[in-house]
Amino acid sequence: LCHFFVMKPLKRILIYDDEADLLELLRLALSKLYLVETHTHISHVQEDVLLYNPHVILMDKNIGIQHGDEAIRLLKSLPDTFHIPIILISGHERVAEIAQE
Repeated sequence: LCHFFVMKPLKRILIYDDEADLLELLRLALSKLYLVETHTHISHVQEDVLLYNPHVILMDKNIGIQHGDEAIRLLKSLPDTFHIPIILISGHERVAEIAQE
């Protein structure tokens, strides 16, 4: 008797944050269940997303001098990326308000 186990492919998560320690913590915590790709800048966010094709994106509000909320607006305006759920992560005091925008 032979048993075959069919494993479902892992979902892909793309994470943007400029804090390397936080990125490593998130990668370690999530990589047991997901394929995780991390970036410390958003200068090529559109290309990154199209290449990696994530199921979900975690985006920091402020990535150095760049603004994650602007990257989110860009991705939500494009036909190839508007459907991807994006979770805004931040220590910013107005994060809930910003997420509603």
